Amino acid sequence: MSDSNNIAKIYLKRINHHIKGKELEQELFKACSNIIYCILNKRTIDADSYFNFSSLLKMSKLNNDQRKTFAESIYVLAHPNIDFVEQKFQYEAEDGFWHDLDLDIIYVSFRDNVFYHSVKQVQINKSEFNDVVLPYFTPSVELLKLVGAE
Repeated sequence: MSDSNNIAKIYLKRINHHIKGKELEQELFKACSNIIYCILNKRTIDADSYFNFSSLLKMSKLNNDQRKTFAESIYVLAHPNIDFVEQKFQYEAEDGFWHDLDLDIIYVSFRDNVFYHSVKQVQINKSEFNDVVLPYFTPSVELLKLVGAE
């Protein structure tokens, strides 16, 4: 058995335990499994690796009509009990480069339902905030260790 299969088994065992009894359990497991194997077998994984929703949707082998299952599968993979990927957020600054946004800012913004433009620092609505701040995912620290990238 290859290292990637051993690593996949670690995560799939956690996922199986985590989603047991949930609605769409089999679909969630299949989507998570597809993403895990795709990342482990077809990509070089290092600290610079990142994945957006579009690439993860393609890896999941789900279609646009299965958005709910897809979204849930991504958050299963990012859940602290699974720890396969980490969700991060970025915004384009005035210098034209993308910068990470502190997770505390995201949490407080959604908790309080008060949003600020990341560059202009003026209050904006939730929809505008979601247009300015983009989510992405990176391999977890644990995954990087398991693949020998850290």
